[in-house]
Order: sequence, then C-alpha cells, then structure tokens
Amino acid sequence: ANHSSWFDPVWLGKVLDQLRLERVHLVGTSLGSAVAAYYAAQHPQRVTSLTLLAYPSMIMASADDSAKALKQLLDVSDLKTAEDLQRAYDRSYYQAPAVPRIVLRYNLREFQKFQPAFQAVLNELMESRPMLMACLRQIKVPTLILQGIEDRVSPPVGQAYWQRQILLFGARC
Repeated sequence: ANHSSWFDPVWLGKVLDQLRLERVHLVGTSLGSAVAAYYAAQHPQRVTSLTLLAYPSMIMASADDSAKALKQLLDVSDLKTAEDLQRAYDRSYYQAPAVPRIVLRYNLREFQKFQPAFQAVLNELMESRPMLMACLRQIKVPTLILQGIEDRVSPPVGQAYWQRQILLFGARC
C-alpha cells in the first residue's frame, strides 16, 4: 500500500538495508507491535519471526470501544499538574510506581511539549485501524503474542481472537 504514515515503516526497511540484514526476528511492543505487524505483513521475505508484546487492544476493539479508549488517552494528553500525571500513572499501571514530585513535573513539561504530536499519532492510529486489522490477516510468519493479564492500557485479548486473526490465515502462533 502507498500509505505515508508511521504505520507504514519504510524507515524500517532502510534500517535493515543499512545494517545489511536480509531477514530479522522482529519484536514490537505496545504501538510498536502494530508497526511490526504491518511490516511483517507487507514484507514477509524480510521477517523470519514476529513477536508482539502488548498489542494495543484499542486497535482490535469494536469501533465504539476504540473511540472510548482513544478518548481516555486523549484525556491523559490534557494533563495540567503533576498530580494529574500521577493519577494518569495510577490508572495506567497495575502497581504504579511512586514518582518523586520533581520527576513528575519534569515528565509533565516534556509530555506537554509533545502533546500535539501525541494527539496526531493517536488520531492516525484510529484512522489506520481498519488497515492494521487487515494486515494481521496477512502475516505469514511464526508469531508469538504476549499480553500481560494486568495490563490496564492494553488488556489481553483471548487466544481464540488471535487464532482467528492470524493462525487461520497462514501464520503459526
């Protein structure tokens, strides 16, 4: 596909070329899982195996659930105080670490610098959702999928779902 987004990782092929790697074992985590899955589907000749860690559940959810998850993430992007950021950590992590206030303030300033880019990526993720779901069905390499049972940002999806999406279409999970 001729899709110009960060989900179409032309850059990854260039990196592999620069490193003179013909084939790789590709690992992606969180949103990087979507990128890795897309690359594996589009360039199976370059991928020996694929490992997806904490694949973003909002991509796999129904449109209504995806919209709800996006709203929750966008709400996080509207943080104003260090306390807001700590509450966001508390919602996101199973056992959120106690972060010193000075670190929270620094993280908040850094996060706010990139807030527009973060929102753009989230919006692009939701717009690309149908394409990313279709790409799962094109994966033809052995695939390992790992999800944490206490992952609040990307809760696990059942094995049956993954088998329908990947295994039945040619890959071995």
